Amino acid sequence: MKHHQLFKKGMIVFLINIIGVSISILLNVLLAKEMNQIDYGFYAFLISFFTLLSVLCQFGFPTLLVKNLPLYFAGNKIGLFLGLVIYTLALSFILAFLISLVLYFNDVFISEIFSLSKSIYKPSVFIVPTISFLMIGSAILRAIDKPIYGVLHQALIRPLIVLLIMLFFIYKDEVITRELVLNSYLFSAFFCCILMFCYIYVFIFKNNDTSSIVFENKSWIKESFPLLFLSSVAVLTDNLPILTLTHVLGLEEVASYRISALGGSVISFIILSLTTVVLPRLSLYYKNNKFSEIEQLSKQCAKWGMSISFILFLIYLLFANKVVLFVLGEDYSEVGSVLTLFALSRALMAGLGIPGAILSMSGFGGEVGKYWFYTILVSVAFGTIISGYIGFQGMVMSILVGEVLLNIRLRKLVHNKMKINTGIYPMLLKRSL
Repeated sequence: MKHHQLFKKGMIVFLINIIGVSISILLNVLLAKEMNQIDYGFYAFLISFFTLLSVLCQFGFPTLLVKNLPLYFAGNKIGLFLGLVIYTLALSFILAFLISLVLYFNDVFISEIFSLSKSIYKPSVFIVPTISFLMIGSAILRAIDKPIYGVLHQALIRPLIVLLIMLFFIYKDEVITRELVLNSYLFSAFFCCILMFCYIYVFIFKNNDTSSIVFENKSWIKESFPLLFLSSVAVLTDNLPILTLTHVLGLEEVASYRISALGGSVISFIILSLTTVVLPRLSLYYKNNKFSEIEQLSKQCAKWGMSISFILFLIYLLFANKVVLFVLGEDYSEVGSVLTLFALSRALMAGLGIPGAILSMSGFGGEVGKYWFYTILVSVAFGTIISGYIGFQGMVMSILVGEVLLNIRLRKLVHNKMKINTGIYPMLLKRSL
């Protein structure tokens, strides 16, 4: 597939993500208005906790799938192709379900730790296996060059279902409670799991001979452990600040941080959407020593990502404060300026290209995870200290500075290993070496 076709598909994925994140922002704005800050912050905390557990159950399989499935298919190893799909789906779901059962039957202990009533806590634990199944399924679809289906359920359908349920209950003049929101989240995730199962059956198992399935369990587990570390660090980046702010500043600040992060995720989806469609190509290009193709893909991602990000930065700069005050009120008055900071940081980072994705798809995921882990620990530590003086904004600033410095370091690693420049800052690259 030509590069312009890849980026056309990437733009479709980006549009789905933009529509989806707009729905998510609308949903979270609605929840923030209908619930008090403590209840909304608690909802954000619990979803972060369950997401972290689900990623631990995945063993780094999403990255393994995106890396290996294209290689198996290109080498006509259909038995291994099908075996890896079945093995990763089954193992991650079973482990997540077992963890959910442990949480369910230890409801007294867990409920006391998180100050939860059992009626809220017990059903919501089964969010863990649904998230795990959806993330594995999304990786499978991205690996077989179906990225649109891979993001459709996660980015668009799931938040849309929850939003429609909330609007229905608001129309009926019902009170929006934590129980209602969590149960709606569980229902939408379960529906998306059924949809994901149908996708996988149609695109993979319907037209392939399942009698030739081959399993290489030991080699897959061995290869996935460094990727598990990488995936865990990725989730820590999104959720550790929320977990930390919960204990340091309280749930009101967590609510403001989550709204800010959601607005900032619009910028993140630009480079993420482009990366989604090129990931399967990266492992093939690296295997065939086509480093110039890798460089070209990364620079295209950087150009598109920075151009769109800068436009969004200007929009945030001009309108974010007014929109946030009008929609959310004075309780979230500081979110607008933080959104502008998010947009500026992500626009600058987009110009660095996709060095982390290149390293992960080239067998250097362990190195990416190591640097990422150190970065998030230092960033959250500094953010915690600064937040004690200036509020949640301190955590945001620390996280964003850490992300930019991390990507500069990863780009240097790519240059050292492949002698290519992943971004559009050639002079900066030379100075950083």
